[in-house]
Amino acid sequence: MPNDPPFLLICGTSHVGKSTLAASLGSALGWPVFSTDKMARHPGRPWENTKPHVLEFYARLSDQTIYTLLRHHHQNMWPGIDPFIKDRLRDGQSFILEGSALRPETLGRHAANTVCLVADPDVLRQRIKACSKHDEHTPELRNAIDKFINRSLQDNAAHHAEAGANNIPCIDVTKPDSLNAYQTSFIAANR
Repeated sequence: MPNDPPFLLICGTSHVGKSTLAASLGSALGWPVFSTDKMARHPGRPWENTKPHVLEFYARLSDQTIYTLLRHHHQNMWPGIDPFIKDRLRDGQSFILEGSALRPETLGRHAANTVCLVADPDVLRQRIKACSKHDEHTPELRNAIDKFINRSLQDNAAHHAEAGANNIPCIDVTKPDSLNAYQTSFIAANR
């Protein structure tokens, strides 16, 4: 909308750098940064403070079921995310909101204020394995991490396809020059 304050929505799957980009831009511009992870959380990273029900979730369900439940969770979050965005715009507040629950297909009307981060599947897999210290865990936990990786790879591909279908620019974070160029350009346009 022409009278809206500048704002940015950053979407993408887990481990593509949404939080890092949001924090960097927020710091440079003095804008508050918000995360959809603070609004509600689906069984996420199974290696952080792993609870038995999270391990059971990953152990018992197929990769497709895990991903389908993630998508349902994101759809169920939209009725809370949409008013959150509208309230900030109504208040005239510039802001950054990041999170994998920001789905390109729901952000079409905000396409000019949205960027989608994506990653090469092999790089994404290696990022998650490194972050989780995959090889240091028990077989049960490694299995849960592997299922989280599969979920994230499927989500990465879906974000990429949906962003393209909704005219939302994608940045391949495995190409640092593209990410740096975007960040520099965004800061210059909003100072």
